[in-house]
Amino acid sequence: MAVASPRPPATPTRMPSAAPTDARALLKSDAERWVEPLKWAALAVFIGVPVFSLLVQSLAGRVVWTIVVAALPLFIVLVGYHRWRRLCPLAFFAQIPVRLRIPGTRRASEWLEKRYYYLAFTVFFFSLWLRLVATNGDGHALGIFFILIALAALVTGALFTGKTWCNYVCPLSFIEKIYTEPHGLRKTQNSQCTKCTACKKFCPDINEENGYWKEIESRAKRFVYFAFPGLVFGFYFYYYLQAGTWSYYFGGSWTNEPGVIWRAFLPGHNAQTAGFFFLPAVPRAVAALLTLALCGAVGYLLFSLLERVVGGWLGRRDAETDGARVRHVMLSLAAFTAFITFYTFAGAPSLWKLPWVFPHLFLITVVLTATLFLMRRLRRTQKGFAEESLARNIIKRWAWTDIQPP
Repeated sequence: MAVASPRPPATPTRMPSAAPTDARALLKSDAERWVEPLKWAALAVFIGVPVFSLLVQSLAGRVVWTIVVAALPLFIVLVGYHRWRRLCPLAFFAQIPVRLRIPGTRRASEWLEKRYYYLAFTVFFFSLWLRLVATNGDGHALGIFFILIALAALVTGALFTGKTWCNYVCPLSFIEKIYTEPHGLRKTQNSQCTKCTACKKFCPDINEENGYWKEIESRAKRFVYFAFPGLVFGFYFYYYLQAGTWSYYFGGSWTNEPGVIWRAFLPGHNAQTAGFFFLPAVPRAVAALLTLALCGAVGYLLFSLLERVVGGWLGRRDAETDGARVRHVMLSLAAFTAFITFYTFAGAPSLWKLPWVFPHLFLITVVLTATLFLMRRLRRTQKGFAEESLARNIIKRWAWTDIQPP
């Protein structure tokens, strides 16, 4: 009688090298289709701002500062870092030389690579100062500002490679990170360039969270994040220091002050020209600069002191707590503080003109979003990110069709 020979053990079947496109990738691509039309809409709004500001001077400040700009941080948080990087109008202007096939070739220096947070923060600082002395209520100054910053992005793109403007210079670059790091409320496609030119180490467009953990010990990052909440508060506090009453800000009269720049550098003599309500002779330009600098410095000092307290408390709770964990918690708290401080004031001059239900719903949305993001942030660890990255790489390279990946 014939005896059946034993069957050889089954061997895992490898996937062919040219595997068909994963259906989930197609679904993901379909889900992102709305980003492209929204990008063109955002660009149209940006281009329309100078035109509107020059033609409708009396409404320009209110529409731009209390509606468009006021909604921007919440919008960035809700759509996510990578989507915003694809939507940003300034990024479009910076990439025009690439589209014209005359891209810049210079690279940011090693010195700038370590200190670029200071550069972006400085540009943002003086942009806030310009608001207080020129662009807040003067439509012509506002229109010129938008034109100049678009030209700055264009020139940077013509001189430097890749997304040098977006990563090193743009005044929004660190704000995008503050409000969305280490990762967003939900997973999105990254915003990597079609042709990478390696313009940035640990590129956030490829992997925002990887860049975050690589820079966690950066002194420049620490300074900017710690100073930012104080700077935000100082910007809005100056309205009170200038007028001696909060009604000046919340009433919105500051949105229609044509020609304010011509008085900003002269000694004040009345409520409209005073630098400080208690020291009217101080020029407005000097008073605004001092307020922003002092409040930013106080914010930095307060968070630096709080870092020691929080570090000691975390160390007592968990012996394995290291400096990176403490820094992560502090950066998260600074972001939460800045976001809540901003929306305590931003948009209020226009928002509170609506029926009471709308401003209350908006503020509830802000607080819920900020709290959800803070809780999601605080639970994140560098170790958890490393383990997830390793697991994703294993699954990505899994070559057997008949065995489920671990």
